[in-house]
Amino acid sequence: MEGRGLIRAAPNNALQRTRAAVLLQRASRKKVSSGGSMRAPLSLGPFGGTSARIIALEFATLLASQFSANADDSKPAPLTGRDFQIGPINSHMSTKEIRAALGPPSSVTSERNPIDPDLSLVTWHYRRLEVSFMTEENILGIAISGKGWSTFRGLRIGDPESQVKKLYGEPTSTYGTDLDYHDPSDSSDSQVMRVTLEHGHVSSIFVGTLLD
Repeated sequence: MEGRGLIRAAPNNALQRTRAAVLLQRASRKKVSSGGSMRAPLSLGPFGGTSARIIALEFATLLASQFSANADDSKPAPLTGRDFQIGPINSHMSTKEIRAALGPPSSVTSERNPIDPDLSLVTWHYRRLEVSFMTEENILGIAISGKGWSTFRGLRIGDPESQVKKLYGEPTSTYGTDLDYHDPSDSSDSQVMRVTLEHGHVSSIFVGTLLD
């Protein structure tokens, strides 16, 4: 009985697989003793005296534990500041650093800033990517508008909502079809990744500070 207790309390996957191998060997020995295959099993120690039914039960328990461990491993890792990045850039970079990483923009637009009328909201347009800022040291955000770019975890335009949850888990907050993930390393709680869905698929991704 003591051996079976140790098998149920296996602390890690490697030990579980070892115990599973032991159980299979014990089952193999019983088959040999009942007139089955005559291939000699490997010697794994003195584990005799357990019924085939108990062996099957313990083996099933080990498999269930293995599946449970794998399910836990599939949960997305906690978010860090590094996750709030698109390609090689993030919203903490200066315009000079962004230009060095992406090159000059294909076009530049300017509009009224809804927060501070004295400052213009300038947007640099790249192919399927936009970078918005108010000053050279104040990047507001980065937005993906088409395929070809991805977040640090690999989320892309066109991915289903299930992929968003698989990579990032449940959002911090939701607004209609917008899923917001807040940066836990940002003490001001203003850094966010907003994933917008359309017909159940990602239609845009924004990383930075929201103006709305």
